[in-house]
Amino acid sequence: LGLEADPRTWLKIPEPLKLHRELTFWAEDSKQLFKLGQMLIEQACAQLKARRLGLMAMSFQLHHRDRGPISLISLGTQALCDQANRWCALWEEHLAKTVLRDPVLAITLCGGFAQDMPVASDCLFPGPALNRQAQTALFERLQARLGRSSMFHIVSIADHRPELAQKLFELDASKAFVDKTADHNKIVSMSGHEQTMGLPRPIWFFDQAIPITERAKRPYWQGPLALVAGPERIETAWWEGEWFARDYFIAADQDHVLYWIYRSRPSTSEQNSYQWFIQGCFG
Repeated sequence: LGLEADPRTWLKIPEPLKLHRELTFWAEDSKQLFKLGQMLIEQACAQLKARRLGLMAMSFQLHHRDRGPISLISLGTQALCDQANRWCALWEEHLAKTVLRDPVLAITLCGGFAQDMPVASDCLFPGPALNRQAQTALFERLQARLGRSSMFHIVSIADHRPELAQKLFELDASKAFVDKTADHNKIVSMSGHEQTMGLPRPIWFFDQAIPITERAKRPYWQGPLALVAGPERIETAWWEGEWFARDYFIAADQDHVLYWIYRSRPSTSEQNSYQWFIQGCFG
């Protein structure tokens, strides 16, 4: 002790990125504000690249004449980003739908806390990585234009009941596939999960299964239906106090349109007979 050097690395908390610019004129339209914001974004991204940092969110504060309430415009990406062109595209989309109530005299860019950018090598030839980057940038612009609550993606749920086997999530949840109101143990990744299925599933699901009749021991819906595949038996959810027992079939009508139908099977304690339902249609 005390004979050898013992250097310690100090914990450095990154400083929040903040840039401010006073204007020498009154900015009254979005074109003027876009150019001013573009300069701040380019300056901020230059600082981020020099320090190998990235941001997932930044905001602009618009200071109005006569010291009125500050207007706030928030930008966000789905991954750490230090590219000025992507931030400028989002800035342009948000600014296009912003109504200025008063002229702007100053603008402030607040970048929050930056994080270390992952090191990635450039691709010599186009590949999946470049396609994902372009797709992510497109989704970000669509969210900025349409709103975050307007874009969803489908996530598979570990449930054999067809009406509960999928769930819509906001696009922001694409990394973890986690929803605060959902059962986290049931959520599975779309990319790493291949559901084992018996019969093919239709593209179009009805909001509610439609009860159909039976004639001459054949299901009947706008005409007699011929069973061409099946049955696929699904029995589940008895531990939840719900009897779920169905036999699924693929049926064809006289015009060779394929439907996804099932026959419900009553429990042993129930005296009612089975009932046919149509739940979807194949393309």
